Amino acid sequence: MSLQLHIDLARWLRDRLDDGTSREMVMASMLGTGYDAKTTEQACALAFDTPAKLDEIIAKQAKAAENAKPAATWAEEFTPAHPIPMAEARNRVPADHGDIQIVARSGRPYVLALANFLTADECHELIEYARGRISRATVVNSVDGGDLVDERRTSELVMLRLAETPLIDRIDKRIEALTGIPVPHGEGLQVMRYTVGAEYQAHYDYFDFASPGEAMHLKFGQRVATLVMYLNDVEGGGQTTFPNGDIEVVPQTGNAVYFAYTDREGRSDTMSFHGGAPVTAGEKWIATKWMRERPYHS
Repeated sequence: MSLQLHIDLARWLRDRLDDGTSREMVMASMLGTGYDAKTTEQACALAFDTPAKLDEIIAKQAKAAENAKPAATWAEEFTPAHPIPMAEARNRVPADHGDIQIVARSGRPYVLALANFLTADECHELIEYARGRISRATVVNSVDGGDLVDERRTSELVMLRLAETPLIDRIDKRIEALTGIPVPHGEGLQVMRYTVGAEYQAHYDYFDFASPGEAMHLKFGQRVATLVMYLNDVEGGGQTTFPNGDIEVVPQTGNAVYFAYTDREGRSDTMSFHGGAPVTAGEKWIATKWMRERPYHS
């Protein structure tokens, strides 16, 4: 058998064997999350017909992983692959609609707070375009890679396509001009609404290689950076928090926060742990852009 089984998938298959999941259900789950028929058949034959070989693969790859360069820790230096050099040297960055102001910086985690990333009119147009199309937000299921409603994330959202409207196209090109990350590397813009009490508890935006469900989302490369754009002033709460860096960014119309968390060796920074604090008064509207190391196709 020529199949090269990734350790994440091997461990997931071992877990399915241990919990008694049938061969048919495992095959259906793999096919449903994007594996092709040949890979699915070979992987299931290995797991169900020769489980000892599966355990050998897990042990061998786990040993190899121990000898690999470890993930960055909080005590180590970390240089993201996609900082914004212009923003490091200047307090204002020219853009198509005027200057974007740098109002705060952090080197670790790498965070830039930006003013005037969007105009008030652009914010209003984006809110009205999304209003009525939003539904309950989900997270990635760490087991099978699907969508999962989770109490850690209680906002509503709508996912938009690249160039879906002239405004969205203009925003994506502005992001490219600022960050240097090509538009095709970006996932579609997400517009979210948080009402009173809604929050997104602290989490990482990058995917965990050790989680089979999250690993399935890595076929277009790891996420490398995030831009959160604030579409309205929030009466109370709703700040973007970075607990490991003791940083909070208060949402204001047209402002944004950019953070980069994957280096050129593919390591992701644990210091980028972040969340959206509960809204205590009014509501919060944001637009989020996740960017990948390779072109992304949904």
